[in-house]
Amino acid sequence: SNDIIIVENLAKKYKNIMALENINLRVMKKDIHGFLGPNGAGKTTTIKILATLLYPDRGKAYIEGFDVVKDYKRVRELIGVLFQGISLDEMLTVEENLYLYGKIHGVKSSELKKKVSEVLSRFNIESLKGRFVRTLSLGQKRLVQLARLFILDRDIIMLDEPTANLDPHMRKTVWEIIRELNKKEGKTFFISTHYIHEAEFLCNSVTIINRGITVASGKPVDFKNKIGMFSLEISTFKSYEDNKRILEDLKIHYNIKEGYATITSIVLISNAEDLLRRIALENIMLGNFNIRPLSLEDVFLISTGKSYWEAWKYE
Repeated sequence: SNDIIIVENLAKKYKNIMALENINLRVMKKDIHGFLGPNGAGKTTTIKILATLLYPDRGKAYIEGFDVVKDYKRVRELIGVLFQGISLDEMLTVEENLYLYGKIHGVKSSELKKKVSEVLSRFNIESLKGRFVRTLSLGQKRLVQLARLFILDRDIIMLDEPTANLDPHMRKTVWEIIRELNKKEGKTFFISTHYIHEAEFLCNSVTIINRGITVASGKPVDFKNKIGMFSLEISTFKSYEDNKRILEDLKIHYNIKEGYATITSIVLISNAEDLLRRIALENIMLGNFNIRPLSLEDVFLISTGKSYWEAWKYE
């Protein structure tokens, strides 16, 4: 199999809170796989299990065929993991932090100098090497943390919200580095994010989760083949109840913003004719009409019945 990460029926409970109920996903070798969900959906818990830092209550997870529970030592030799918090020593320089990380992880002294130099160059942070970490911006610290992972040169990299709280310029820098490492060096990336735009822009396959359950997983083209290539957004000057009745009659996935006399309906392109015919039949005045490519937000809505941002209210 070309699947480098396999997760099957993963579940995890913290006291009375079900953090994970049923997570399933597969990540192919040399892929950039997005792990998308609202805050509190179970992304960090899943990564902690994959990184052998938590035991699952049920289910299995494998990295390159190794069970993350039974073969945890072997798994740790295969992966590099970056969690959300900043874990650099603020009292040391950037270069000293890189050396320290290498020593802790058993990199031979004869190799370490070369590796540190390579990493500083690869991530374009040579100008920061003599700076104390406490003087760096959040974005610079995140970049140094990401660079530090590559002292060990692992082929499977797991990043937990790597661009959270970064400004747009620094976020774009991180994306470019990830893409380059994937393209030129064949690194596999498993990236958790709550930014839909990030998953759409950066990743070539995605798993979407909500409240501890996988709601969709695959490549964007798989979603489009299954759901439809386009979504149709229509605003109408009709009552909320009338809009709802029409869409339910036609068995169309929809999201109506109550309080506004509009439908924002996500329609499979094959349904569009039915909807437009019905709109004409009922003499509904159109306020807006827009056909656009299917987005991950549409996939989330169709899979859960809730808009992506509405799902945040439940976390």
